[in-house]
Amino acid sequence: MRPKNSISAADKNDVSADKPFVGTLADAIAEMKDPQPIAPSRYTTIARGILGAFLFVVAVNVLAWMALEVRDLLKVHGGALVPANPWAIRTQVYPGMTPDDIYQLHMESWELRNYEYQPMSEFREGPFRGRFVNVTDAGYRKGRRDDPWPPSPADFSIFVFGGSTTFGYGLPDDQTVPAALSDAASRVTDASAPVYNFGRAYFFSTHELLEFQRLLMAGYRPSLALFVDGINEFAFDGGGDLLWSQRIRQALGRAYVSPANSLRNLAAALPINELASFVFRYLNIDGTERERDAQANVARILGEANIEKVNAVLDRYLRNKALIETLGRHYDVPVAFVWQPVPTYKYDLNHHLFAYRDMRNHLSSGAGYRRAAERFARGDFGANFAWCADIQEGVAKPLYVDAVHYSAELAAMLADCIVAKTPLKDLAAHRSPKG
Repeated sequence: MRPKNSISAADKNDVSADKPFVGTLADAIAEMKDPQPIAPSRYTTIARGILGAFLFVVAVNVLAWMALEVRDLLKVHGGALVPANPWAIRTQVYPGMTPDDIYQLHMESWELRNYEYQPMSEFREGPFRGRFVNVTDAGYRKGRRDDPWPPSPADFSIFVFGGSTTFGYGLPDDQTVPAALSDAASRVTDASAPVYNFGRAYFFSTHELLEFQRLLMAGYRPSLALFVDGINEFAFDGGGDLLWSQRIRQALGRAYVSPANSLRNLAAALPINELASFVFRYLNIDGTERERDAQANVARILGEANIEKVNAVLDRYLRNKALIETLGRHYDVPVAFVWQPVPTYKYDLNHHLFAYRDMRNHLSSGAGYRRAAERFARGDFGANFAWCADIQEGVAKPLYVDAVHYSAELAAMLADCIVAKTPLKDLAAHRSPKG
């Protein structure tokens, strides 16, 4: 009988056969001194590739961010280095403002603020405190003074609704249309005449109808409600949907939060994307090319738009106007309507500093305004309607701070037209406090 711990020769052979890689102690020591390289696995190679791609994207976007910072510095302080940049050009429509002031104003108008969800009308300008732009928690933009909210029944209060031109994109608080209107209203009444600026980017008459209704339902009743429209009616002529209805539809269908949309949104936010867009817009665009672009834009503006679509837009506006009037009568709030000026109608584009810019979906307003003028002449717009679209006719000077937004001079001209052509003066003179 073999001892319990003994190993036979056959067993030894079996062990050696099972472990062919076990060498002698000397072989093991030699292997430790001179190890053989281990080939990287497929997963290691993939991981290294992903890390390298990530670091490359980060580096490229850091460089793009630095390039954008240099661009923004040159916008303000480029001087002779960038004589034809838009910021040097804009000094012509911002008398008394330095390039630093103009740049800060535009940053506060377009870059530094956010939108917020607003029941019924979808969204509003979010609260903001800036040097030039200030939006209150109640959703209106401040004017030349701090007016109380809610309005006092003893005051002749005015609510002004409209789009970004009414809000005053590109203008300080005290130079917008409602701010200029505040001074004009104060001159025709002995009482305080606070004007509340409910203008919002992208708003057209459908948004304004819903916002007016929301305020009335919340118990806020002005002495007069003014609706300043025109340009955005034709900018959003694709049907009955509001601006962000498609986003809401996608969100409800969970399409907006899909991986593909998430990656698309991430890519759009990268600095390299902004830099590429800037380069494509401005690379090799000298004065001659700007002039060609301006001439092309003028030709497109003067071209006839789809007359059926234009009439459909005007019909939609008139339906919204009728609904606003119905709300006004029900809540005992006088309403008035204003058709605003646009660069595509009765303005000498030779004086438009930014005629070379693509006006995108505002181009059809040229033909739209000509058709609106015909319908206004035959009385389609009613008696409580102020036609101010032609106030810039014959004015041979720059009146726009970009493609479509007003200078302080044009804003003041529009405010004067509103006072002259709406019931504001009569209402202010014969107002009675509301309880």
